[in-house]
Amino acid sequence: MIRLNKTVYITGLGGQGVIVFGNILADLAHKSGYKVKQLQTINLAMRLGQVQTTVKFGEKVYSPMAMKDSCDYIIAFEKLEALRSIDFLKDGGTIFINDLEIKPMSEVIGLEKYPKNIIELINKKTKNIHLLNANNAAEQIGNSKTMNIVMLGAVSNILKLTGYEEILKEHVPAKFYDLNIKAFELGKQLIKS
Repeated sequence: MIRLNKTVYITGLGGQGVIVFGNILADLAHKSGYKVKQLQTINLAMRLGQVQTTVKFGEKVYSPMAMKDSCDYIIAFEKLEALRSIDFLKDGGTIFINDLEIKPMSEVIGLEKYPKNIIELINKKTKNIHLLNANNAAEQIGNSKTMNIVMLGAVSNILKLTGYEEILKEHVPAKFYDLNIKAFELGKQLIKS
């Protein structure tokens, strides 16, 4: 059982399943016997707007807020979102990044360029980087919308919580349960503990 509190910051874009991932993680931590606090932030609550959720769990948790240099883990569903959130990661923290680039509107209209060296910039903050091709893995099983569950499977190898299959059953429609279990198992293969 985890003795110290853990803070997990999940970030991505609207439509990627950030909130679902956070809800699943919060329920997993709670059912694993921890106190849990969760905070969700939805900017431009629409497809491709920024979305973040923070899940804190441990023996005693007082606030769901993530502060600069306070997160044990960052889970980023898109590379630029990983870079935007890197200041939240504490020294020695670990970041999981879906190897996906979605051009922001500011680039589409010519105001700025998508950074080419995102991983290099993140590497200045931490060497604990897991770059995962979760979108391709999700497409292998026939549904790119399961990318968040692929990421959950990968993260499960590091966050030793219990009851993933049971919690998935509570959070996904019954007709998509088997597909999500496949996505979860595929994600577990992306990172070996």
